[in-house]
Amino acid sequence: MAVPTVRESIFVTATPAVEMARRLREGSNAILASMGASAGDPAWRETSEDTFETEWNGARLGPSTHTRHEATRDDWKAVVTLDVIRWDPDHVARYGVGGTWTAGRQRTSCAAGTSDDRPIKRFLLTGPPEAVRQLRTVVGERPMDDGFLVRLRVDSRLRAPYERILRCPSAHLVDQALSEDAPRWQTVLDIRRADAPAEPGVSADAWRAGERP
Repeated sequence: MAVPTVRESIFVTATPAVEMARRLREGSNAILASMGASAGDPAWRETSEDTFETEWNGARLGPSTHTRHEATRDDWKAVVTLDVIRWDPDHVARYGVGGTWTAGRQRTSCAAGTSDDRPIKRFLLTGPPEAVRQLRTVVGERPMDDGFLVRLRVDSRLRAPYERILRCPSAHLVDQALSEDAPRWQTVLDIRRADAPAEPGVSADAWRAGERP
């Protein structure tokens, strides 16, 4: 039987991108174990390269630094990346952090980005349920004691529509998800309490009117 795939978006305790990449490497053993692989102590191989971009007027942007850590064995592979995008040597435009873990036919991944040199505050997670639960711990999900689950439909030009769960630690973050600034390519299907995900949720309109699940 195929292992189901879940897709989640979570809020994390604000963490610098470099520190978050280190957490992903250090947490790889536990992530792979949740996928049924015995990783031991992964032996990481690091590669790094600087790239430049050229603007229409000939201006040279960069250097942007792309660092990749990779560890492999016969039955699993782990990759953690850190991208530092610069428009000039003294200005960081954004950071990107990502990780991919494969074991047999299972695949787990995560990605996060931030503008300027701000810390990482949100992550996208995809993979088998147990591995995604482990990833939440590794990246430091914000406590969900009285949080909400916002069920979204994501429309993409590259693939069929799919569902994603946005895990909101507070009602304020649910309000942000329903704001006019929310991405147009995602539609809120319903909102449920995190401690009662099987119970009926409320619609986006009902939430705006003050109803709570």
